[in-house]
Amino acid sequence: MKQIAYGIGVFLLTVGSAAVFLYTRLSVDYRTKAFYKDTYQILSKINNPAPDFGTVPHERLPSGSWFAVELEHECCTGLGFSAVLLKDSEGNVYSAENNYCTVVDFASQLHCNTEISDIPSLREKLLQMGFRQGLPSY
Repeated sequence: MKQIAYGIGVFLLTVGSAAVFLYTRLSVDYRTKAFYKDTYQILSKINNPAPDFGTVPHERLPSGSWFAVELEHECCTGLGFSAVLLKDSEGNVYSAENNYCTVVDFASQLHCNTEISDIPSLREKLLQMGFRQGLPSY
């Protein structure tokens, strides 16, 4: 009888642990997808020739081109994921799951040992940093 009770206890503990893991994993995936979808909608509204960035972090390059970026950092928000979405003045979108604490940290990594003066140099540096062109496929 004790063995049956022990077996049932182990089974319930295993099933409970698996349920908690799946719930956590699925909710993080949902939040990640929601970040990219919502952020893409925000960045899509920023267009040339006179972009209105609002509160979106952005930078103008020496060539006159620009990029806007939004970050999600798992340590600061507690949402459980890190993500970056960037749009440039040509309409290109780049994404990554890189971890940057702040926009300042992202900018320092972007400009480290590199002169970013135009869209081609921005694209090259982003690809070196592990970004991919476009949105992630979920």
